[in-house]
Amino acid sequence: MATLTVKPSNALKIKTQRVKKAYLAKKEIKGTEKTGETESYTFKGSNNTSTKARKEKIATIIYKNIKGGLQKKQQQTTVAHIVEVLKKDSYTKRDCIDIPLILPKIELTKLANANLGDEVYMVVETENMANKRIKLSLKQAEKKCLVEKDSSIVLQQDGKKLVL
Repeated sequence: MATLTVKPSNALKIKTQRVKKAYLAKKEIKGTEKTGETESYTFKGSNNTSTKARKEKIATIIYKNIKGGLQKKQQQTTVAHIVEVLKKDSYTKRDCIDIPLILPKIELTKLANANLGDEVYMVVETENMANKRIKLSLKQAEKKCLVEKDSSIVLQQDGKKLVL
């Protein structure tokens, strides 16, 4: 009689979803880096940019004009990056420049404790859970610390109060 040997395989390519770690952290900005993307700006009139002071003044005006649009698209740049792009001594109406966009280098440092009123971030490291929503339940274990034990905690998220 023949022996049948079956070896299990992951033919369905099942990926296990799990939360690896969750902790509170403090955000620190450690500089900026260019993204490789640009924002185009077209001049509306003639501008003299022959001196450093004029370049900085024009760059500040350009920054104010594009700042709102960048915030809507969650992009950033600085006046210094705009000054770098202003290479000609003068620009006329309809001249166009490409302004490099930047991202802040953010570092999240794990916290052992924090004071009331400190801004902290909840970091949740996951595996195979890209673009998934996670529901957090924060509870107080001690009596009469922030609120009564097992009662809702009021937090602030994106400038809005949130009751958990």
